[in-house]
Amino acid sequence: MTARKNLLGRLCVNMYFNYIWQIETGEANVTIKTMKILAYALDVKLSVLFDFTF
Repeated sequence: MTARKNLLGRLCVNMYFNYIWQIETGEANVTIKTMKILAYALDVKLSVLFDFTF
């Protein structure tokens, strides 16, 4: 298991699954700090999480 996958697993344990679902569905107000943690855990640039072009 890579370090980032391990981090993502720990992040999911430390955050309530309901909160993660709220982030995914746009129902939660997320801080930049949380977004940076998620971006690092997902191994993507922070800007990718704000890219709304499909």
